Amino acid sequence: MHKKIYIPMLLFLLIAGTLLGISVQATDSELPTQTEEPTEPSSPLKETIVLEGKMINDELYLPVEALNRASELDIQWNQDLNAVVFSTGTEKIIVRQDYLASEPSTVQEIKNPDDLLVLVNKKHSLPADYVPPDLVDPAVPSIKSEGDPSRLLRSQAAEALEEMFAQAKEDGIELYAVSGYRSYQHQEAVFTRVAAARGEEKANLTVAYPGQSEHQTGLAMDVSSPQMNFGLSQSFGHTEEGRWIAKNAPDFGFIIRYQKDNTHITGYSYEPWHLRYVGKEAALAIAEADITLEEYLYDLEFYSKLEQ
Repeated sequence: MHKKIYIPMLLFLLIAGTLLGISVQATDSELPTQTEEPTEPSSPLKETIVLEGKMINDELYLPVEALNRASELDIQWNQDLNAVVFSTGTEKIIVRQDYLASEPSTVQEIKNPDDLLVLVNKKHSLPADYVPPDLVDPAVPSIKSEGDPSRLLRSQAAEALEEMFAQAKEDGIELYAVSGYRSYQHQEAVFTRVAAARGEEKANLTVAYPGQSEHQTGLAMDVSSPQMNFGLSQSFGHTEEGRWIAKNAPDFGFIIRYQKDNTHITGYSYEPWHLRYVGKEAALAIAEADITLEEYLYDLEFYSKLEQ
């Protein structure tokens, strides 16, 4: 697929003038001073710099930072990286498209449902018959009765939840597990009920279609507190318990999956109660960079290809 690439007019005039033999006025800071000294051979590439452009209507707009580095224009589209690549002589500049431009146009069935970093969202759906292989009941306070499947988590996530709840208790924070694993059929019933009350479009801002819920992975747990009367509300994020979760959850391998102002990426409204287990390394990296799981996985795939 061909991409249209937009560049500032001044840079275009400089390049066109060189090709056509036309003199273009420029200050000393814009063009190198000509001397009688023999030209030294070009230095080998020393550094690869990755920048992010903006995809609008299938057209990639390059950031000014990239174009300011260009001493000559040799822009190429790298299909494997989904990025523009050019060199300045000492630097290799890669301008990749943003995450949203990389999303598939249709819903894809997930092929790696057991992966701790599995991406489940409105474009990546779990098989209807998928059940996590190692569900256990974590030993933490829960509002659900024993034997209720929604108490369950995968073993690694359950162990991490136990450690996090224990630390919270030491810090004087009282947390309760509200809802963990849900089967495809359970999620279908939940969505049908909420959609009947709110309408399908509004319901899908807070409730996933069956197959598109992280709860089916056994890696997600909704949490609350007595102060919230064990309810799930955005106001939880402003409570002492919610602030503790936001600060400390990554240390135990959890992220707040649906953060503020990221609906355009995740597809869901802010949910300070919805914790997703991704492991400590990923959770700390996501928290430090203040990005979504979608963007984190996009980065992993991109840099893996770049190293090949």
